[in-house]
Amino acid sequence: MGCGPSEMEMQEIQEEVNKSRLLRKLHLDHHTYKILMTTFLNINREHDHHVHYKEFLDFYGLRENYFSKMIFSRMDFGHKGTLDFEEYAVSVWDFLTLDLNTFVFHLYDNKDSGSISTAQFEELALGVYGVEHVGENRTLDRLIASKDHVGDGKMSFSEFCDVFKHNKSLQFPGYVIQNAFMEWNGGRELWEGRLRGQRIKKFGNKSIHEILNI
Repeated sequence: MGCGPSEMEMQEIQEEVNKSRLLRKLHLDHHTYKILMTTFLNINREHDHHVHYKEFLDFYGLRENYFSKMIFSRMDFGHKGTLDFEEYAVSVWDFLTLDLNTFVFHLYDNKDSGSISTAQFEELALGVYGVEHVGENRTLDRLIASKDHVGDGKMSFSEFCDVFKHNKSLQFPGYVIQNAFMEWNGGRELWEGRLRGQRIKKFGNKSIHEILNI
C-alpha cells in the first residue's frame, strides 16, 4: 500500500482522536490507535481524511453488493456518505470485538430491540443469495418459519443462531468482512484475544449504540 501515511497525517488524525468523545469511551491503547490510523490513512487515497465507498471496497478487496453497501452505511453513522476516522475506528472496534453471530445480528438489529424481523432476515438472505433467490429458497423459508416460535414475525438472537447453525452460507458475508478487517487492522490475536475480552469485561453484551449513546 505504498510508503504509508506521513508523520504529519498521523499527527492530524491524533488531534481528531484527542477531540473525540466516542473514541475516549472505548479506552483503546496507543498501539491500537496507531494501527487503526495507519490503515485508515492507507485506505484514503484522496488524503482528505474521509474514506469514500469505492476506496473502502478497493482496499479491502470487496465486491460492490447489497451486503457491502449495508456495512458501509452502518459505519457511516453521521450519514455523510463517507467515513471519518472516528466512524472508522468505532466501527472496526465494534465489528471485531464481537463473535460472528453477534456481529451479523447487531448489523440487522440496528435498533437494539433484541430481535430481528423476518423482513430483516430476508435482507440478510438477499445479501447472500441475491435478488433472484429471495423467496425461492423453500428450505430456508421453512427453517425461518420453524424458528419463529412465537409466530410474531420476529426472531430472537438464539433463534437467529439456530438458523445460522443449519445454514452456514448465511455467515459467509460477515466472515469475509471480519476476516478482511482483522487482516488489515492488527490481526486476529489482537482482536479475538485481548480486545474482545476487554469489551466483554467492560461492557458485557451492550451494543455499540448503548455503549456510546449514539
